[in-house]
Amino acid sequence: ASSAMPPPTSSSSKKTKLASLISAIKSSDRAKAKNLSDDITFDINSSVECESDGEEDFPLQVALDEHFTKQTEDSFACFSTICSHDHLNPDKDFWGDGKTALQRAAERCDAYASFALLERKASVEATNRRDGNKTAIDYARGMKVTSKEEKENKNRVIRLLESERDGTDAGLERFLKRLEEVRLPNEDAE
Repeated sequence: ASSAMPPPTSSSSKKTKLASLISAIKSSDRAKAKNLSDDITFDINSSVECESDGEEDFPLQVALDEHFTKQTEDSFACFSTICSHDHLNPDKDFWGDGKTALQRAAERCDAYASFALLERKASVEATNRRDGNKTAIDYARGMKVTSKEEKENKNRVIRLLESERDGTDAGLERFLKRLEEVRLPNEDAE
């Protein structure tokens, strides 16, 4: 039975690793985020208390929020790193409002984030019971668009989600082709 007991230091070192990972994500340090993420196993779905506001921070939650805010290659790379983690539960309600990461990405019609989450097998069918059982597709359809570009992007995300839901690769291939036309701003290019 003793083998099942973790060493007494593991809980605090886990928290330290998670805190370091979250801090790397917040500073968009993609290399550090990758190294720390590789070093964390099941705790990738755990939270650590944020010192500044006392809120619980989860790696995926912070990574997605940072990506939404910054929209840079580095912030997206950090998000992708967390997305591709073997033990990530992509459908967990990390925000506490019933909305999954994919539903959030869909709601903003963020093609990059939606695609990364779908690659991680986030559920298109998941519903938000606190919000009229909406799915990611419902959230994408609800996005208000003002420009032609936004409208195209909205349709692109809806098609991507539908092709994933219907299990068709054709939609995926078209999506990848379109994604090549979109570029995130690269901070280094300045």
